[in-house]
Amino acid sequence: AIAKIFRKPGVFYAIARAASLTDDVTGTMPPFDKHIVFGPKDPDKVAEKIVSRTGCYGAVVADVNDLKRSAVLGTSRGIDGNKIAQLLI
Repeated sequence: AIAKIFRKPGVFYAIARAASLTDDVTGTMPPFDKHIVFGPKDPDKVAEKIVSRTGCYGAVVADVNDLKRSAVLGTSRGIDGNKIAQLLI
């Protein structure tokens, strides 16, 4: 709240853990636009589970928005999270 007074956006996200909040309420599509969407506790494990259950090559858990920002929270083995983050923006 103090950062807002000084017009410094994004301070909360810089301090908070990346996986603790996947999206903000104003940027979420309905019906989740009235709720805070939390990311998974263990995003790498979730990505691995997606691969094992679907048989796909790889999986990524990411937070991507329309402000040209992306954060890869978790990846399955063999996936370069930094490269994926660049591809998603």
